[in-house]
Amino acid sequence: MDTCTDGAVCANCGAVYGEPAGHQWGETEWTWAEDHSSAGVKFICQNDNSHIETVEAEISISTTEEDCTHDGESVYTAEAVFNKETYTDVWKKTIPMNGHSPGEEWKSDGTAHWKECEECGERLEEASHTFEWVTDKEATETEAGSQHEECSVCGYKKAAVEIPATGSSDAGDAGRDPGAQGNPGPQAQGSVSPKSGDSGNYVSWLILMLLACGGTAGAVICKRRSK
Repeated sequence: MDTCTDGAVCANCGAVYGEPAGHQWGETEWTWAEDHSSAGVKFICQNDNSHIETVEAEISISTTEEDCTHDGESVYTAEAVFNKETYTDVWKKTIPMNGHSPGEEWKSDGTAHWKECEECGERLEEASHTFEWVTDKEATETEAGSQHEECSVCGYKKAAVEIPATGSSDAGDAGRDPGAQGNPGPQAQGSVSPKSGDSGNYVSWLILMLLACGGTAGAVICKRRSK
């Protein structure tokens, strides 16, 4: 005789009497499948623990996607109806964050360089440029060269600047008169020598030479006459 549904039973005569006690369902007991694709809820009567009812639940899933810096989450909700009442149970699964995925290409501006995450575009590995001088064209004696500063990490280049021509160490001496520094030339100092192209000085020099020769000749003639 089921006292929950048939009433009480007399211990002496076995007669049924009174109203049935009815079931007194205790706390629910949920059972999930290993992959959480299904679940069931068990009800046990507190009046008679041999009275057990199991109800299959309907499963709904909502998911929050993970990203580079935040975990995601899947929420499994089981819902079962028993004795016109709705019972629910929730199981949550954490989805680990992905972490950033830096691209291969360096991005840059005038002061810094960085890589971008291929998933979210966040700047990664950002740092100031490390500049080194790079020669584009060597300077020569007559032509200017050029050079620019270039980052040794990302290759960012500043505008090129000029390298002045080196010039020649002998260029200032070309055509200079050896005597200009106080050195007399090959002629003896104090000698009278006309400069090429100076006709006036040449004539004066010639007259002096003739007068000198005439004086010498006159002296010789006078000497002979005196004898």
